[in-house]
Amino acid sequence: VQGLVPPTIPIEGSTAQFECSSDDAQPLDYALADMDLLLSVDAVEVTPSEGRLDLDLYATLSSTETSLTVMGDCSILTDLDETCSLELPTTALSFSMGFFVYEYGGLFQVVEDQVELDISPIGNPLDSCSLSSAIGTMLGQDESAISNLLIDAIGDSLLDLGPDIAMSLEDTLNSLNTDTEIE
Repeated sequence: VQGLVPPTIPIEGSTAQFECSSDDAQPLDYALADMDLLLSVDAVEVTPSEGRLDLDLYATLSSTETSLTVMGDCSILTDLDETCSLELPTTALSFSMGFFVYEYGGLFQVVEDQVELDISPIGNPLDSCSLSSAIGTMLGQDESAISNLLIDAIGDSLLDLGPDIAMSLEDTLNSLNTDTEIE
């Protein structure tokens, strides 16, 4: 299972515009440079039950350092024109997935079930800029704000593991050579 988890998830740089409120004279323009999310699998637990395997994966998540450039207005922050250093601190991540396992015609079949992804609250990833204080205030109101954004950004990458893991389990189970002795 650890071999199927990508150690790096590239996040392509992007630019966009964000309007904090209708009173802002100039919407906030921002540009995020390329960065890599780094995943390190700490533990994998497999729990068998009747016709089913449940997989729990525990990992840590961090990122390479990159930059975020912001220009414009955002509520009380006016005339922003700065570049912030951005790096995600090491954060706990858990990933749970179930698999139905059944035999049909002498072959095992594995079908993935519900997936759950949880990322612990991420602290302030910005440094070296006044926007860092605004992010700190936002996190004071919702400590999971950045974690939720990250789940939206990388959730699909991890959800795509389901079919890969199911296929690997199927191949492994079907390659077993089992003999039964009857007394």
